[in-house]
Amino acid sequence: METLSLYISPDGNDKLDGGSPENKGASGPMASLQAAFDRLASLKRQSVMPDDVKIFVRGGTYTLTKPIVLKPAHSFV
Repeated sequence: METLSLYISPDGNDKLDGGSPENKGASGPMASLQAAFDRLASLKRQSVMPDDVKIFVRGGTYTLTKPIVLKPAHSFV
């Protein structure tokens, strides 16, 4: 079973791929849950969904500038 792990961090960047905070370059944590959900929706559209998804939210303060929006595209059922 393939597992995809996505990382969210207050120091992250939504343009990154959600990789481990220890990664360098284009692979690193995202800054928001919305970006993680949007990445999963993109994988679903490409029909490359993993069997299991884990989203790790690192400690810290997260400030929402707008609500998190979940649409039918975010459904994985």
